[in-house]
Amino acid sequence: MTKLSLKYSQIRLLFCVIVIVIGVFFRCYNLDKKVYWHDEVYTSIRVSGYNAQEVVQEIFTGQVIQPQDLLKYQKITPKKTWQDTFNKLLEHPEHPPLFYLLSRGWQGIFGSSIFSSRSLAVAISF
Repeated sequence: MTKLSLKYSQIRLLFCVIVIVIGVFFRCYNLDKKVYWHDEVYTSIRVSGYNAQEVVQEIFTGQVIQPQDLLKYQKITPKKTWQDTFNKLLEHPEHPPLFYLLSRGWQGIFGSSIFSSRSLAVAISF
């Protein structure tokens, strides 16, 4: 009886491990191919040291907007410092600053791609 119950517990453990591995796979699969959501755009803008008002004032001039025009506000550049990021976070105290500051450092190391910006949240979620 003990051997039989041990076998069932091993099967349950194996099943749980397999389900977790499948979940991790689907969490990470095509991470950069999924739709870039509204909140991710604002996160990228704040992490880069901008706010939505600055972007609107500089971008919406009545001209056709190209993707690269918007992307420049979602990437870390030498023009904007950590202090700029921190100041933008102070404008919105409802947002927890630790994630944004971690994201700034993470993107400083791994770049500002969609995969890179999402990979921090994935790493934290484990």
